[in-house]
Amino acid sequence: MTHSSVRPETSAESLHVLAFCDYMQEPMGGGAEIVSTEIYRRLDAGTGFDVHVLSGVVGGGSTPPSGVSVETVRAIDLSRIIGGQLSVAPTLPWRAFRAFRRRRPDVIHASSLHFFGSLVGAAMAALTKVPLVTTCHLSGLDALPPRTRRLASLHEALVGRFILRRSQRVIAVSGAVRDHVVSTLGVDADKVDVVENGVDSDRFAPSVRSDDRFVVAFVGRLIQNKGPLELVEAFRQLDDRDAELRIAGNGPLSEAVAEAAGDDPRIKLLGHRSDVPDILGDADVFVRCSTTEGRSLAILEAMAAGCAVVASDIEANAEMIDHDRNGVLV
Repeated sequence: MTHSSVRPETSAESLHVLAFCDYMQEPMGGGAEIVSTEIYRRLDAGTGFDVHVLSGVVGGGSTPPSGVSVETVRAIDLSRIIGGQLSVAPTLPWRAFRAFRRRRPDVIHASSLHFFGSLVGAAMAALTKVPLVTTCHLSGLDALPPRTRRLASLHEALVGRFILRRSQRVIAVSGAVRDHVVSTLGVDADKVDVVENGVDSDRFAPSVRSDDRFVVAFVGRLIQNKGPLELVEAFRQLDDRDAELRIAGNGPLSEAVAEAAGDDPRIKLLGHRSDVPDILGDADVFVRCSTTEGRSLAILEAMAAGCAVVASDIEANAEMIDHDRNGVLV
């Protein structure tokens, strides 16, 4: 068990929140956990909130993000099997019960419809009658590869609906996500609030480029629905010897992306990087050819950094990008 606890003193009058967010470990990988970390950090730093997070994490020696009280539980990574981001932490229910008895929360928060921890949080809310708030990050699944789409649809139909039925309020990070949970998953529209993702504009801001080459950037977890293989294939068709593709991130498709890149010297695989603002600051174009999104944090960061954005023409991306005005939809 690992704790990271940097917070002001709380009192009995604080609103105690027991939160469930998988993958809350350094280095941070996906947008859902990054957004959740920023929210929990700001709630903890404010007055009247006491947030404690239970997180299933993969790999040994995990380090929780600073500024948040996090209790990590070892999880089994299933992403290579299903082609998407998923892990299971067998001991999380027991640890959650212990944390509940110790913390006596007023609210339970599930940070994603597709995290194992959210299922545990929903079950705990059903047993204890403590209000549950769930944040949803994904919209339509129609453009996913067939096998991944079937698995994701099955998960939403069984696990997702269970979580949502037990949620007093549902937060959607975009209008596209709201439409999905209402029209597809049957949530009452009156209990859904749209709270859009945001970007720290002190970290992500336009800067003077230090590179004369034409640079295309990708930042994100290397999983199917983010489209890294399609990006590599498209870039290799670009007849420009001075262009360079920089891919920052890792994930279950890391080896496949490396194989697709082959010996093309223009493609640079950077692995996980903590200097994302610098990577975006040196790029001319940011590409996100995802098949499903909620409200892409990476696209927002690229826009804030002054990058031109090329993105797949799906509903969630079209909410942010007006084609040929502030980006290109393909």
